[in-house]
Amino acid sequence: MFRFLGFLLVLALVFTFLHYQRGIKNNYQDVYISDSLKITPWEKTKLDRAYRNYKDRIVLECKKENLPPAYFLSLATLESSGKKNPKKRFEKKVFNHLKGVRDRRYKSFGSIKRKQLKGLSDGAIKNLATSWGPFQLMGYQAFKLGVYVSDIRGKESVKYGIRWCYNRYGKYLKKKKFPDSFHIHNTGKPHPKFGKPFTHDPEYIEKGMKYMAYFNFKLDN
Repeated sequence: MFRFLGFLLVLALVFTFLHYQRGIKNNYQDVYISDSLKITPWEKTKLDRAYRNYKDRIVLECKKENLPPAYFLSLATLESSGKKNPKKRFEKKVFNHLKGVRDRRYKSFGSIKRKQLKGLSDGAIKNLATSWGPFQLMGYQAFKLGVYVSDIRGKESVKYGIRWCYNRYGKYLKKKKFPDSFHIHNTGKPHPKFGKPFTHDPEYIEKGMKYMAYFNFKLDN
């Protein structure tokens, strides 16, 4: 009887130890992937914030067109540090040009013509010249999406942000040409075939690829 109870006690201790070790292993997996990718504690804070704030909605929207969630999680980290209420960025040069189109000083701003800006107040033009949401989509992109600026800066910012990216460079995402995708998002053009990228941050693409590896690990575990 005592031997049997002793056996059960040993079995319980072994089970407890293995369960504890499993927990330690799971905790350290995240640390390991961070260390192997040379992700700093500051970067990890941003990455985990993006995952917490946007993972569910990004995964949901990506399923519609079979797009990679890790890319958009990385983009949200790069563009807005994964914050739930991202800061907006006003572009004065864009504002002046758009206002010039409205006031007949310029014929157009890209594909935007005067008829689209006619009657808009300076405040409305300012919203068009400001970037919004987790992917920092410029307000004037609302024209191409057929929505209002309020749509790309509100609760549906992830939905419309991913839709714009898909329309703009979805073929690169489908082919897993992620350096080109990051470069297009930041500069409007694919990564140059030769030489360095033209991104505002020289390490923008390098960070994006590193963050994708981190998020792919998180999504798979």
